Amino acid sequence: MFRSLVHLPPALRSAAAGLVVGLGLTAAAGCGGVGFAGPPAAADPPAAAEAPGAVVTFFGGPNAYAAVANPKRVEAYRVSHRSRTPAPPTGEAPPAGEAPPPEPAWVGDYRETAGPVAVPGGKAAALSAALRSGDWLSPHTGKRCLPTYGVKLRFTGCDGTVADVWVCFECDLVAVVAGGKQTGRDDSEALRPALLAVAKAAFPQDAAIAGLE
Repeated sequence: MFRSLVHLPPALRSAAAGLVVGLGLTAAAGCGGVGFAGPPAAADPPAAAEAPGAVVTFFGGPNAYAAVANPKRVEAYRVSHRSRTPAPPTGEAPPAGEAPPPEPAWVGDYRETAGPVAVPGGKAAALSAALRSGDWLSPHTGKRCLPTYGVKLRFTGCDGTVADVWVCFECDLVAVVAGGKQTGRDDSEALRPALLAVAKAAFPQDAAIAGLE
């Protein structure tokens, strides 16, 4: 395309060059998230200011919410508890107006056994859309089981902010850790299909993941 510009009359050459520059600026303005072409403008994820407050709080504030809603990349890790008896997780999502809980001790009880694995764009986009909707959040998390997290999903935003979504497929629970703090924990039954699709795509040879339904 650029080579052919030299054969145009000067006026057309100038206009065409302007169009090329404009297209380049438009492409550069986006985050280039998760390796897939972004959705149409009408379907763009809402900014934190437009999202429900409970959803933004759950993910740890506007920057962490943006990392999940419109990630630059999503990576999956296989994690395993260091002992057979997991310690109770510390803290729930703080009530409105209260400071978030301290860094959860349970994060240190886990080790990464595989990953990071880049999550395929289509599956990352579907999971991001499900998470940011907030439709799955419940007013009260009634489950009292002690989660044993098996997968950690790391969402990295355009500004470098990181939000980790920890997944327990045994209890159907997810916890979010952002900025060194657990910012939310909730029932994830409604998210199970999207979470499983990501886990199975990331770890196709993992027998434990493959056996989940």
